Amino acid sequence: MHRGFHCTVFELCDATLCDVFKGHGGLAPLPSRHVCEIAFQIVLGVEYLHSLNIVHGDIKPDNIAFKHFNVLSIQALDPSGNFQEKRILSCTAIRLIDLGSAMPLAQAMGSPAIIGAPMYRAPEVDLRMPWSLGVDTFAIGCVIAEVYLFEPLFDPNVSSDLEHLAMVDRIAGPFPIEFARAIETATPGAFRFAPKIELIYPPATSGRSRNALAASVRRVHHAKPICVSSQYHMFCGVHLTLYDRLASMTLYWPTF
Repeated sequence: MHRGFHCTVFELCDATLCDVFKGHGGLAPLPSRHVCEIAFQIVLGVEYLHSLNIVHGDIKPDNIAFKHFNVLSIQALDPSGNFQEKRILSCTAIRLIDLGSAMPLAQAMGSPAIIGAPMYRAPEVDLRMPWSLGVDTFAIGCVIAEVYLFEPLFDPNVSSDLEHLAMVDRIAGPFPIEFARAIETATPGAFRFAPKIELIYPPATSGRSRNALAASVRRVHHAKPICVSSQYHMFCGVHLTLYDRLASMTLYWPTF
């Protein structure tokens, strides 16, 4: 207890992933091996929490810290075949921190509570739909993509739940039909189902000003599919074990 608050004591860590993304250490871009090592550890950490039936609820770069932050300078070949000085981490060991939003799965099941940072928040949370372990899986995907791309997967200026849905549809691909139907039940008018599943965006009616809606449409239009922005054929080189573990975890859409 500290001044009336229940506190959890973690081991002392150094910089977070968020610090690295902001330029701390001058590490951009991370070597592909380090991307794989960091991603694998995030998956392992969340997999362990889920094995205890605990939802973390707030996975984001700020809550992923490096155990040690020692940086080395090496000579690396650039795409043109010349040697350039490159700064890399000497150790990629990380820790998943901040369990302030964590809760037992039994408490989380069916909860309408809003959890997580907007850029890493699963659609079902925004829409006040039932959610479960999948909210962590969705956040993991967002963070791993950001580690690889060195920029957020979703625009931080997204201004509405429907725009967030449009961003997910544009970047990650079409929603599964079961999830689309569940969304349509919770938010009528979000999808059309014939001749194919299609998110309706921009909406036919909107309470926002014309300028705000135009800005939103531009953001969605300029968003790049993940297969484009990550040069998907290169990203497929990530160690298969990482994909095996992700595949074994709960997908981000809920089961109704």
